[in-house]
Amino acid sequence: MFDVFWGHPAICVCNFQVRVQKIHVDGVQRTKADIITQHVKDIFSASNFDEVCFVVVDTDERFTGLIDYMKLIEGSLPEQLEE
Repeated sequence: MFDVFWGHPAICVCNFQVRVQKIHVDGVQRTKADIITQHVKDIFSASNFDEVCFVVVDTDERFTGLIDYMKLIEGSLPEQLEE
């Protein structure tokens, strides 16, 4: 159960049973219910530390893709609509 990491004993936490109970998102209103909740729901189903880490990284990549998409859409809008 103990490994040596940089000369110090380390515990492998990859199989620890964990559960995400709450995620707080600040700074958004309508978007939270529509998009963000849909993207983070997989995090609640993860059952161990490895799964949580994997799902969080996957969710972060989806949000990054969504942000890139929104920037692309903003760049293609006519100037009169941006005002």
